[in-house]
Amino acid sequence: MGTRSRHGTSNPVSRRSRLAPLPRAAPPPRTSAGRRTLPSLLIPAVSLVLLLAGCGTGSAGTSKITLPSGAETLVLRAQHYPSSPAAPGTPLPDYALYGDRKIYTPGPTTGALPGVRVQLLTVQAVERLYRRALDAGLDQAHTYGSPAPDAPGLIVTLAAAGGTPVTKVFKPDPAEKGRRGDVARLAAMTPDQLPPADRTGGSVPYAYTRLAVTAGIWGSGKAPEARPWPLGPLGDGEQVNGGSCTVLTGADLDRARTLLTSARPDTLWTSGNSTFRLQFRPLLPGERGCGDLKLAG
Repeated sequence: MGTRSRHGTSNPVSRRSRLAPLPRAAPPPRTSAGRRTLPSLLIPAVSLVLLLAGCGTGSAGTSKITLPSGAETLVLRAQHYPSSPAAPGTPLPDYALYGDRKIYTPGPTTGALPGVRVQLLTVQAVERLYRRALDAGLDQAHTYGSPAPDAPGLIVTLAAAGGTPVTKVFKPDPAEKGRRGDVARLAAMTPDQLPPADRTGGSVPYAYTRLAVTAGIWGSGKAPEARPWPLGPLGDGEQVNGGSCTVLTGADLDRARTLLTSARPDTLWTSGNSTFRLQFRPLLPGERGCGDLKLAG
């Protein structure tokens, strides 16, 4: 029987029909393998989640990186230094990579005159080294360990966004695990260890035009076996890393080349009334004077 409204007229729609459930939506179609397919509108959302999942921090990943450029722009430098007390001066870095893809390493010594080798790397090789540096956390400054009198050290500098952070490692060991070991292993790399396809041609001598001379006092008076230093007072230079530093260029550098090829690295030199032990350090691209040779920290 039909129901009546409060106005007394008969309502043709029964209570049961008003409360009847809505029709159920049809299930997604099955594929030929019998699996349900997702609605097409969900697929872009899933792809976005996967894309974002690959954009985490802490690793260079596969994102595109922009490398510094320029023949005098440092990209990556690794420098070991001996335990203290050490002789005054700054040794050449283990390697220094620049924005023109050239990497500089110590070369053979002729008498007391140090040499430098330079090698051109491919773009792919430079990108891999830079990614390794980012993965090792070198885009931020770190200090691993504490200085000690018998602790050799390692300083690694990376050109990163906003500056050149410096990482210091005391008693570095490439066998260590974690970030500390990653930094030590990266610093232990040499261009000769790279695949031949990463190197463009062979290494050649670097014709440097500036030579830093750092003098450390050996003793007062003139040692009998010492040789006179003819290129200006040794004790009047800039104080850098425990010694007095001056830079030779032009004709003085030419004289020094001739003088040092007949000397030894441990030759003593006299200047004024003192005897000195000298360290000779060619300046690399972008290095202008003794102040550029100061060790960080």
